[in-house]
Amino acid sequence: MSSIKIDVGPATTGARTLSIQRMQEREIGLNFVEQFKDTWHERASTFMLKGGTASETLTAGALSYRVIRHVSVPAGDYQRLKGILATAMSCLDQCPSLGLRDYPVEILVDTARGSAGYVIQDKLLGQRKVSVFLGIDIWGTQPTNTGIIANYLYRYLRCSEAEKVRLRTLTAVFHEFGHVFHQLLAPSHYFALAVLPIVSGKGEKELREPRIRPMWRLFDMCPSAAYLRDFHRGLQRYLSAHVSSYASDRPLETVAEIFSGLMMGIRFTPDVLTVYRAFGGHVPEDEMRYETTDVATAEALRQGR
Repeated sequence: MSSIKIDVGPATTGARTLSIQRMQEREIGLNFVEQFKDTWHERASTFMLKGGTASETLTAGALSYRVIRHVSVPAGDYQRLKGILATAMSCLDQCPSLGLRDYPVEILVDTARGSAGYVIQDKLLGQRKVSVFLGIDIWGTQPTNTGIIANYLYRYLRCSEAEKVRLRTLTAVFHEFGHVFHQLLAPSHYFALAVLPIVSGKGEKELREPRIRPMWRLFDMCPSAAYLRDFHRGLQRYLSAHVSSYASDRPLETVAEIFSGLMMGIRFTPDVLTVYRAFGGHVPEDEMRYETTDVATAEALRQGR
């Protein structure tokens, strides 16, 4: 099996390179099936499917997507969200590297907190599906305290409250689809980086335990616990200072956060984009961005000015 070298460049003070195993198509499929069984299904059964729901199929150009709404979502908020989704899906449908039309797309809306973007398969040879959960922290009118770019943008903007809320929600929707694009365009990166925070917190003996060893083996040559820890901690410090506090939590959130910012025309430093590309992040082409002119730098957003 070949490997992929991740080189995050000179910005981080920790180790700058890490190699991951390049997954074959069958292995990628098995991971999506596992994600469906262990992650999506558990969330769907508690987040969405207990209680009354209503669904409708919407379109953005030639792209169709199904929206499943829990009855607890107020009608007015749902109508506002539908308009934002139409804008987001019209942008995302323009990606030259990924045809969202090739996949069933469903968006689940609930009044619970927490949102997520998944690619799932119910069986190995089954069709892949895009499934995005949008909780009240995304579509609600009150900003949360989470240190995400969407909230930074809300504080930065000087416009009407309604427009600030709309753009914050749009940015947060792009964040969840950043996870989707990551899974579809760079699945080897996605599944390896998903376990990096786990393995980087283990000692040498723990890495060899039956539950952890398969995660460790996703990294070429099974790097030492000390090296993994140095690589991850160095990135956490850097990303917290140059992207967002939420981006530093987990590498998967790094990709989703930067994707959402790029979709909104936010400018990042070349070193941040080096990390993003090394993680398998897709740099949106101008035709798919919501804003093709610069809105702000990431530094200005973090400082709220």
